[in-house]
Amino acid sequence: MSRFPLVDRHVAPLARPLVATALIVGMVMSAGIVLFIGGEMMTDPGGWVGAGLVAAWLVLPVAVTVVALLRPAWGLVILSGCVGLLVLASAATWFAPDQIAAFEDSHGPVLLIAGVAVWLPLIALGRARPLSAGGLLLAATLLPIVLQVGVLVVQGAGMVIVSLTIVSTPFVLLGMLLVAAGLVDAQARQGLDAGSVSI
Repeated sequence: MSRFPLVDRHVAPLARPLVATALIVGMVMSAGIVLFIGGEMMTDPGGWVGAGLVAAWLVLPVAVTVVALLRPAWGLVILSGCVGLLVLASAATWFAPDQIAAFEDSHGPVLLIAGVAVWLPLIALGRARPLSAGGLLLAATLLPIVLQVGVLVVQGAGMVIVSLTIVSTPFVLLGMLLVAAGLVDAQARQGLDAGSVSI
């Protein structure tokens, strides 16, 4: 039985410590945020309904995480589509701000919870594709904030902006770390290619 390493063996050795750091920190943060959101759902609405909502919310991120770990190329395609949908949903706040605000007032921060569901598998994708995962993670964290902040300012929802920023900032930093690892990986690969050509 072959061992499943923390960082994909195709990632350049120089980039592996950065990727490993991002993965470990990301897993700890993800566990914390899942427990927090799960706890909120178990409190409101609570009971079996809350447990069902937690299970339903976790199905997609867990499935995509498994795909990203086992088949990174497929995971990249799926997650690119998920990030695109997340950005489109965030852009919709400009066209129907009152309706979306009313929906989130009665159902909770749906866009933020959807964002978290995309962020978690992106961290797993970073195991094999750090540059792509980091770029998508930055897009999935920064673009929704930029798109929603204007509407939230107009609505005077200052606390929502603060909450979005607090939750997103660690994942923005993780995205930057994965991008840095990806650039180190790409540079190392270029050096290897140049060395093989010169030989």
